[in-house]
Amino acid sequence: MPGEKGRVLLVDSDHDQRCSVDSWLSSQGWVAQACASPDEAMLMLESDNYNVLITEIQFSGPSGFSFVDWVLSNCPGTLIVVVTSAPFSWVSRLGFMRQVQFCLQRPIKRAALEKTLRALNNEMHGECREQNSS
Repeated sequence: MPGEKGRVLLVDSDHDQRCSVDSWLSSQGWVAQACASPDEAMLMLESDNYNVLITEIQFSGPSGFSFVDWVLSNCPGTLIVVVTSAPFSWVSRLGFMRQVQFCLQRPIKRAALEKTLRALNNEMHGECREQNSS
């Protein structure tokens, strides 16, 4: 049933990726909304609460990490997943320094997204993250 897992905001400039992931999230019981830019996302985050933010970090214009920093300051309860096609170790290190929960490599693989969302769902419901790290 949609919405039983929580609310997800997906921010991705790639239209096909955005539509595909948005549709899949909805089919998995998440209330999913999607947009193409950090500017759109900030407006959405100012007017609604989301449990999870999934965002790419390579946008034209300001860096995705500037957007992540904004989310951390303005939406402190939102769990964050960044998506990148940049060298993964570099992005992962920067992301975790900023309290990003997970990093996914582009293109997003459904199995990796499913595992990540399962861990985040457990975290939202108070289960220990270490149990989900294996």
